[in-house]
Amino acid sequence: MQITNILFELQTSMANIYANNLKNENPKNLDEVAKLFNNLAEVSIHLLRENPEFRTQFARVHAEFLKYPESRQVIEDSIQAYKKINEV
Repeated sequence: MQITNILFELQTSMANIYANNLKNENPKNLDEVAKLFNNLAEVSIHLLRENPEFRTQFARVHAEFLKYPESRQVIEDSIQAYKKINEV
């Protein structure tokens, strides 16, 4: 096994363990994680605005998701939320 494969497996394993442990973390301790996700969301929004290649890949991921039965509930929930917001 190549060293890059070993490092990749180690990194993904550590990230998975960390993410799994977050589920049981005290919510007060999750502030830094929330900041990280908020920053990543901001980066994603920036990339959507500024990077056509990122928009293309983003669209491809979502289009692929819509091909699977798991998307049905997400779509139904989204439609209901949209209707609820627009009732007011």
